[in-house]
Amino acid sequence: MHILIAIPHGFRPVAGSALSSQTEAKRSLKRLAPQQWLHRYHRGQWITQQEASNGHRIELELHTAGPWHLLNELALQHPQLRRVNHQLSDPTDLPLAVSRSLLERADQFDLVVYLEDDITIQDRELFDKVAFLVEQAGIKYVFMPHRCETKPGLGDVVLAGDPTEPRPNLPWATGEELQFQWLGSSKSFRRVVNPHAGCFFLTRDQAVAAHHYWARRQWQIPYQWAGKMEMACTGLFLPIFRMMKIRTDQARCFQVRHADCLWQGIPAP
Repeated sequence: MHILIAIPHGFRPVAGSALSSQTEAKRSLKRLAPQQWLHRYHRGQWITQQEASNGHRIELELHTAGPWHLLNELALQHPQLRRVNHQLSDPTDLPLAVSRSLLERADQFDLVVYLEDDITIQDRELFDKVAFLVEQAGIKYVFMPHRCETKPGLGDVVLAGDPTEPRPNLPWATGEELQFQWLGSSKSFRRVVNPHAGCFFLTRDQAVAAHHYWARRQWQIPYQWAGKMEMACTGLFLPIFRMMKIRTDQARCFQVRHADCLWQGIPAP
C-alpha cells in the first residue's frame, strides 16, 4: 500500500493548563516526535521506520503553523519526511487544516493516516489490519485504535474513555457490534460513545467520501465536538461513518502507544 502519514506538530506551554499537551513537562516527549511515528521494540532494539513498514510505501509529513513548534529542537533525520507550514490566522486551527489536507489528496494514496505527534505505531501489521477490517465491513465503518499508556505498578493502561451506560441522546452511540476472525480468534468491535484516539486511518475510498461530504458543504462545520484536536480526527467523521473500537480486553490487537503521562499521578490499587 501507498500510505501518507501526516503529523500536526505544535507546542505552546500554558501556565496552569489542565491539558497535558500544554504543560512544560511535555517538552521532552515532543522532542522525540520524529522517532515515534512508526517503530516497534524487538529483542532490545528499536526497529526503524523502513524495517517496520512491512513492505508498504510510506510518506511522512510534519505540519506546523506559526511559531508554536519545536523544530529547532527536533532531530529531523527521516529522508522521507516533508515539512509543511500552514499560514493560519489562528495556529490552534492546525489539526483541522491537516485533516483537510489529507482528505484533499486522498485519491493519490491507498491509506491516509493522521497522527498526533505523541502517538506511536508499534504494531507493524496495523495498516494491514485496517485494510482487512474495512474490506470485510465496508467503507461506512472506520476502525479507531485504543490508546495505551504505561502506568507505574500497573503496566499498560488502555484509555477507553467510554461509558458503559447507554446514551440514547447521541445518534452515533448505537452499541452496534461487529465480529471478525483474525488469526484464528474472534475479535469484537463496538460502535462507541467516544471513538477518539488521537489519530485516524482511512482507506482511499473512505477519505474521498469524507472529502466530498465536506467539500459539498464548503467546509462549514455546523457543530462542535470536544476541542479542536478532537474535531480534526474524530468529530469531523461522526456524521459520515460508523466509528468502531475493539473490546478493551482485546485492545492489544488494535492499539497505538500514547506517549503521555496522564496516569502517572494516579496511585495503583
